[in-house]
Amino acid sequence: MKTMARLLVLVSIGSGLQAGALTPTAKQLAARQALGDQLPTAKLLWTNKKRIYYSPIKDWNPQLITASGQSEMGPCWSPDGTKIIYHKAAGGVWLMNADFSNKTEIIPGGHTATWTRDGKGVTAIASDGYRVVRYDLAGKTTSTIYDPRVSPYNGQEV
Repeated sequence: MKTMARLLVLVSIGSGLQAGALTPTAKQLAARQALGDQLPTAKLLWTNKKRIYYSPIKDWNPQLITASGQSEMGPCWSPDGTKIIYHKAAGGVWLMNADFSNKTEIIPGGHTATWTRDGKGVTAIASDGYRVVRYDLAGKTTSTIYDPRVSPYNGQEV
């Protein structure tokens, strides 16, 4: 149900945001208010002009949370809601706390990051463009979980 609610928030509320427009239309405002009444703690992360923003759904108040001067995109909450991953266009997967503190690069040069199902790690494409790597949050280590140059498996059944 939580996943469905997040998806609903992103599709219904986030899809109407235009680049450069942070003021919601009357229809978006009404939808946000109705959703905010049902889910008072719902929060939204999005990218606008290659910067990451945040706002509670109910009390719409967009806040810029990244401003490094580099293009930043792809924000994603951890399954438990305590961390956020994102990547920079120049390369690199970054991790920060849900309060937007402690921004740390965890996979230099990596991209296309996603959380593991258990939320204990992050997977991404390595800077070489071939390997899939996993960053373990507890051990703060990175390991290769798939390298197509050494494995004959290409994802297709034979």
